[in-house]
Amino acid sequence: MALLIQEITEQLTVVRGEIESTCESLGKTIVDKDKFEETVAECEQQQKQLEVEIKAVKKKKFHRDADDYKLQQ
Repeated sequence: MALLIQEITEQLTVVRGEIESTCESLGKTIVDKDKFEETVAECEQQQKQLEVEIKAVKKKKFHRDADDYKLQQ
């Protein structure tokens, strides 16, 4: 009987370790997912900012080209 209890205790210890390991992995996955989503949001914000800057540069170039054209006339 004592041997059976010892064997069950050892098996439960192994299972507990596996559960703890799985929970730890899940925790890391959740953290990684949150970091990923945060990074994606930052990249999207940077992309929007760059698009605004590109439009501003194109607009300046258009006006500069138009001014150059007027000067040539």
